[in-house]
Amino acid sequence: MEDATSKPSDVPSWLSPIPNLWETGLIHFKRILGTTLIVMIVTAIITLILPKTFRAKTTVMVLPPGYASNLEVPPQTLSMPTVQAIATSYPVLQDLLADLSIKREFARRLDERMAESETGDANLSLSEVLTGSATTASEILRIPLTNQFAQAWRGMPPSDLASGFRDFTDHDLDTLDPNEISRYLSARITTSLETNLTTRYQPILTLSSDWRTPSSSALLSYLWAHAVLRSLEDEIVQSSIRVQSEKKRQVEEVQESYRIAKSAPFEYLAYHPIDLWMAESKINSRFGDTPRNLGDQPGGTTKNDSLGESQRQLVALGEHYQRVSGERDYSLVQMGGVESLIEEYPLVLRSKLTSIPKPPKQKIAPKRAAIVLVAGFICFVLLLGYYQVQEIRLLSPGQSGA
Repeated sequence: MEDATSKPSDVPSWLSPIPNLWETGLIHFKRILGTTLIVMIVTAIITLILPKTFRAKTTVMVLPPGYASNLEVPPQTLSMPTVQAIATSYPVLQDLLADLSIKREFARRLDERMAESETGDANLSLSEVLTGSATTASEILRIPLTNQFAQAWRGMPPSDLASGFRDFTDHDLDTLDPNEISRYLSARITTSLETNLTTRYQPILTLSSDWRTPSSSALLSYLWAHAVLRSLEDEIVQSSIRVQSEKKRQVEEVQESYRIAKSAPFEYLAYHPIDLWMAESKINSRFGDTPRNLGDQPGGTTKNDSLGESQRQLVALGEHYQRVSGERDYSLVQMGGVESLIEEYPLVLRSKLTSIPKPPKQKIAPKRAAIVLVAGFICFVLLLGYYQVQEIRLLSPGQSGA
């Protein structure tokens, strides 16, 4: 009878020792490290061909309109959340794309003119043309000077940003729409005071735009800021201008009625010489003459009858003049200030571009270092797990007996 204590009992598979990860890492260190480094190098090479993205920022200050005593209808004030919503609205982005397309065509023609002047035209400078007047640009670009051209030329970017037009292709302008370009734009406002009852915002709107090159991202931010300023001018001023224009029209109508009522008695006297008729009537009455008929009117209207009718008509015209004069005085009191020019409204605006965006020096995507490190970490974990499974299989009862 064998001694039971001398026969080793079979150890269940689930009690078999599991290899330590540290030991597995040390055993396959060279393979894991080498493969991980290769993956990281390949990932770094791939990131070199990925499209780059740069972000440019600019700020727009939106202060309440200034006070103007000669403007009867003061411009309204917009809250900063409303300004932020306007900046990212569909009409503003549509205006941005249209402005980008038009100014890109101007830049293309300007490049052609600069190429033609390479023989040494010292008078043709890119920076001078871009910052010059629409008249100068029209002559250089050989485009008729119209109001449309002057409006389109307004807000041309400086020369260091104008090079960004080359980074917008025809395909970009054909495929971009307001919804698509909104993915590359961001408008942000900052709170200055926030309580349970109220929230106050700084009068600064920060506009960020992302694109493929530094100059193109700065250009996009610049044009977007000007599109926002144009829209703010419309939102703040146009409603007041419409009311002001309507009140001005009413005053002009009252003034015209007053002018007509004032001149009506004199025009009536020009065709009805009452003074002469009265003098003649006195002479006739003194000598006992019978008043003669006026014309061939039925009933034989006498000059005395006509004189009485003319006097009553003249009194009626005088009363009408007095009534219109009172209405005019009342209108001028109630609608004072409407005689000011509509062009004075933009003078009270205090929304402006506080800084011209600069081409960024650092890209925001792709983040090459982060991508390479993440790829290396994932590769290391997968390889370590793979070799750990291999070690477990090698130490299983079936394979150990073999």
